[in-house]
Amino acid sequence: MSKPTSVLLLLIVLAALSFHGGQSRSLTLNNIDIHEVGDENERPTEKKKEEAAVVVLTQNNFTEFVNQNKYVMVNFYAPWCYWSRRLAPEYEAAAPMVAGEAVLAKVDASTENRLSYRYKVNGYPTVIFFVGGVRKEDYYSERTRGEIAKWVQKKVEEYGPRATITTEKEVEPVLVTASA
Repeated sequence: MSKPTSVLLLLIVLAALSFHGGQSRSLTLNNIDIHEVGDENERPTEKKKEEAAVVVLTQNNFTEFVNQNKYVMVNFYAPWCYWSRRLAPEYEAAAPMVAGEAVLAKVDASTENRLSYRYKVNGYPTVIFFVGGVRKEDYYSERTRGEIAKWVQKKVEEYGPRATITTEKEVEPVLVTASA
């Protein structure tokens, strides 16, 4: 099929999709994926609910989000990457398993270049665990929902609410509280 014919056919398909508005549709034409977003009043599907459990971060909300949440695991992924696509459903399924303890988030590293550079993301997926806005560890364990949840719960326990005192100034309030 020639380019002008493909473009014309694409326009016809898009017009047909918009004519049947209010529903989500997906179509592949000559290896090009065409998606139409449904009506904003459409009920979320189960997949949308799972995805909602994983917070989408960008350059605009990343720093504020990891600082406001004590424990955050961030998946730096690329949508075209085979391994990122394999991890996605497991990561999304692990999010509700750790809800209340930690938050799972994701960053499209192929579009969020500054964040990728800042956190030295050299391959996809790169999964990083943050505590109080500070990068603590990278995740290298099994890429299954159960293992992800188990690892996060272990890290929450490990970095939990115990006091780490490194200076004399930090010890003073602890001693005053203990003697009261």
